[in-house]
Amino acid sequence: MDELLQYLIGGLSQGAIYGMVGVGFVMIYNVTGVVNFA
Repeated sequence: MDELLQYLIGGLSQGAIYGMVGVGFVMIYNVTGVVNFA
């Protein structure tokens, strides 16, 4: 049970980071109209 909770928390935090990166790209694209990967 302890291991499951650890994997769950790790997955949620990693998903939150990916989500924030995605939202950042969307916000930059909406403001500039250019996809910038730099």
